[in-house]
Amino acid sequence: MILALIVAAEVSTAAPQWHVDGAFPAPEAVTSVEQCGVQHAQAGFDEVLQFEAVTLPEDSVLDEPQIDCLAEVSFETGYFLIVPQAYRPALIRREQELAAPWSRELAAHHLEEMGISEPVPLRNEEETDEAFARRLELFCDAPGALTSEYGPYTIDSEWMAGRAGDFQGTGEALLCLTSAGTLSNFRIGFIGNEKLRTDPAATGDR
Repeated sequence: MILALIVAAEVSTAAPQWHVDGAFPAPEAVTSVEQCGVQHAQAGFDEVLQFEAVTLPEDSVLDEPQIDCLAEVSFETGYFLIVPQAYRPALIRREQELAAPWSRELAAHHLEEMGISEPVPLRNEEETDEAFARRLELFCDAPGALTSEYGPYTIDSEWMAGRAGDFQGTGEALLCLTSAGTLSNFRIGFIGNEKLRTDPAATGDR
């Protein structure tokens, strides 16, 4: 979805502040987290996630208003919040609720910019994930792009490898799939560049 975020501030009044400013506000992110009633949060680049993150202490105890507050901080600052495992599902759910209107507006804008005027596929009640994924591929002219090898549907790495050199076509196909998936309420992920903590390059061990 990185491509989709590039023009976010230009097309949506609901764009988060970090994107409007064009920078990750590290000190402000920690201050905002602490204003949610959480102490000793640390901000920095997480080598495992390969992403900017704010980490909360493992002994943090959070209630529902604090989770709502933290989700707003995450949306506004662009930082990934690493919270104790017990609170992760609730935080992710709230983050998704906050981002949904912006994401849908952005997705519709991208399809319009790409000249795709036909309505996105809508899932039938009896339709399986597999069948709907194939319809999304057809809609975006990207046969074989989606796989459920890892559980949730993601972009197939072999499909990506087979399109080496076609950067524009691949980018457009990915943007179409993620945008149509957003408007269809069908989650599409990516196999990222996370590192195992046992990887010497990630830990600094030799």
